[in-house]
Amino acid sequence: MGTNVQTFRRSALDPAKVAAVCYRQRGTLIEFLLVNTDSGRWTFPKGTVEAHLGPRDSAALEAMEEAGAMGRISEEHFCVYLHAKRSCRRDSVKELEVAAFLMHVQELVEPEEGHRNPTWFSAREAKLRLADRRSARYQRELTRVVDHAVDVLCSRRKVKLSKSSLSVRAMRGR
Repeated sequence: MGTNVQTFRRSALDPAKVAAVCYRQRGTLIEFLLVNTDSGRWTFPKGTVEAHLGPRDSAALEAMEEAGAMGRISEEHFCVYLHAKRSCRRDSVKELEVAAFLMHVQELVEPEEGHRNPTWFSAREAKLRLADRRSARYQRELTRVVDHAVDVLCSRRKVKLSKSSLSVRAMRGR
């Protein structure tokens, strides 16, 4: 019996989910901050778009809640990737488009979701961790996100980063 896959596509201006691709640079090395899912896999901090925040600030909020990461986040998403979400029925998978925003982490605090174990990885190690226990299709999707992030960060093309409109106090006080 095959798995039923439904793909939910929305416009990039109105994504189903958002992710914060958190990074730091140490000399020429770019490192990515990943968090654990409830099933023990590694992923980027991600979640749904809060209606009162919009995609960009929702991604910043997810970074804070899941990884304790604060910093400057891209004003626009830099890529869109597919994320598989199993439904209650075992034979059904929902594919959601995730708009990914680059976040230059400037400060780490204790995350609200303490079980997430935020950890820094090199780009190579991040791709390996993200691929673990995922189908080949989603391995390719997440590898593409890391590769594209590295390309954008290493290119001469500058990404416009700015502080989220969320106040640090508001984010900490939640």
